Amino acid sequence: MGSTVFVQVIIEMKTFLLISLTLAATQNVQSDALAPLNSAQIDVSEYRVFETATVVADPKNTIPSGDGVHSLGLYKYSLNGTLAVQSTQSTQPLDDASSLFLVEHVPTGQRGLSSGVVIVKHQPTASPQAIAADYGFSVTDELPSINRFAIKLDSVPDFPTVRDALLNDVRVLLVELDVSYAPIAVQ
Repeated sequence: MGSTVFVQVIIEMKTFLLISLTLAATQNVQSDALAPLNSAQIDVSEYRVFETATVVADPKNTIPSGDGVHSLGLYKYSLNGTLAVQSTQSTQPLDDASSLFLVEHVPTGQRGLSSGVVIVKHQPTASPQAIAADYGFSVTDELPSINRFAIKLDSVPDFPTVRDALLNDVRVLLVELDVSYAPIAVQ
């Protein structure tokens, strides 16, 4: 009988905890949606874009690192032009040399690749299509359940300008550059 009471108490505690967490999460979502913006809520992460970096896919790891050549997932990159883009069976250059940009997240120094996709979090009542159109973009993807949409930049170096413009819009809560820090090669 003592173990039955003990199990029942644990079940009631878990139920209470689950209800409490659910209510807390609901309050945070509701208050986040209605709260005025402050600088702590706005992501202004800085990215350094290496516009002249050469990036090639190297899924079989045939290009040795060193002498200015660095690895990033299944890609290799060079900042000083030492990486020649060669079209061989084991090393395929990217179809479009400008399709991926090497970027560095300034606060952490971590490097990654970006194709120029920007994720925008918006106010729940705002229209992603209207926001994008106001800045000359088209929505490429939409995640309505979390109030986010994606746009694609023609040039990743334009990100700071686009980010700053979007963050000045009262309908926009967050602007992030989509960066892969361990990119895989497309097969």
